[in-house]
Amino acid sequence: MKIMEKAIDGYKNVVSEKYLGIFGHPIGHTLSPVIHNTLSRELNLPESYIPFHIDIKDDLRMWTSTAFSEGILG
Repeated sequence: MKIMEKAIDGYKNVVSEKYLGIFGHPIGHTLSPVIHNTLSRELNLPESYIPFHIDIKDDLRMWTSTAFSEGILG
C-alpha cells in the first residue's frame, strides 16, 4: 500500500486484516496506536492502528484519498 510509506518507523510493515490510522505532524509522540492496538488485541479485533507522518508540505487531500482508497477505515 502506498500510504504505508507515510507510516512512522515501527509501523511500515504491519500486516492486518483492517487498518485504522491517524495523520499528524509531528506524530511520533502519539500514544493512540498503543491504546487502540492494545484494545483491539484484548477484544480480538482484526485491526491495527497506524500513525502516519503527513507533513504540512504534503498534499493532505491526496494522502487522505489514498488512505481511504487503500482501505484505511478512519
